[in-house]
Amino acid sequence: MIRLEIPAREGRLLQGLLFEPDTYGNDGKYPLVIFSHGLGASFKDLIHHGPGIADGGIACLFFDFYGGGELSESGGSMEDMSVLTEKEDLLAVLDYALSLPRTDRSRIFLMGESQGGLVSAMCAMERPSLVRGLILWYPAFSIPETCRELLQAGPCPRELFGFPLGEKYFKDAASLNVPEICRGYHGPVFLIHGSGDLLVPVSWSEKAALLFSDSALEILPGAGHDFEGEDSAHARQTTVSFMKKHLQMSV
Repeated sequence: MIRLEIPAREGRLLQGLLFEPDTYGNDGKYPLVIFSHGLGASFKDLIHHGPGIADGGIACLFFDFYGGGELSESGGSMEDMSVLTEKEDLLAVLDYALSLPRTDRSRIFLMGESQGGLVSAMCAMERPSLVRGLILWYPAFSIPETCRELLQAGPCPRELFGFPLGEKYFKDAASLNVPEICRGYHGPVFLIHGSGDLLVPVSWSEKAALLFSDSALEILPGAGHDFEGEDSAHARQTTVSFMKKHLQMSV
């Protein structure tokens, strides 16, 4: 496990961790996946997946968005954050990953949970030639529509899902076109979503799976938002299998 400080917008440093596999390719390089956390969360909520992904021969990079959550090690306020500032953060992390000496630049995946999934899809659309594949755990494709409805209903709200957010968050999210985002990336996509998700209904992943040109969707019976226990382990295992399949590595 390697601690990272990743240069980002306006001179900021994003804090992260890198889990490396024990074995590399003949060229001394490895495939890598960047795992983005959800709204109000932190990479600390996800790093238990790092060893399992690395055991599959794939490096895994975790980081905290600036202002992405109250416990963000990257600092910042959630009231200044939006899906667009998070997109810029993730693009900075992608550039950083490309600069690492052991990264195989042709084998980088983007992966995200909830809002991190939405942001990962946005970056894949913007940098499709750099993204080998896209993995989305219960992606929050519902956020743009929710924000549009809230803005149309009255004064700009100050929170979403219990998190304090600024006006910029709602206006930036409301400006997004989810079908355009999904249709803009033509690489392989794996979506996994729980049928019992009350925060982001599974119907959003079902719609997205039809919009992506090369997608597979797995629905976990009864699973809610934020996978736990066996559902969490299964999601990680199927994610590794998806990546190894598209890397032509033995599963």
